[in-house]
Amino acid sequence: MVNREPSAVNFAAVSECDAEFILGIRNELSTRSMLHDSRRFTHAEFSEWYARERPEWLIIHDPALSGPVGYVRTKWVDPDK
Repeated sequence: MVNREPSAVNFAAVSECDAEFILGIRNELSTRSMLHDSRRFTHAEFSEWYARERPEWLIIHDPALSGPVGYVRTKWVDPDK
């Protein structure tokens, strides 16, 4: 195990360009087993859903690792519902 100083992470709004990264996590069996909808999704299905829903999710980037390391699903809740 390599010890390194913890680095700061950056957050960025998800875009459709992040589909491959998100689906790589979302379609893993270990992830799907914890979700209410355990289907595997294709890139085309993600693109259609993304265009319709415009999620306000965040991609987590670790500059020390030169790329995304995770994502955060967020949702605005309507207080009237």
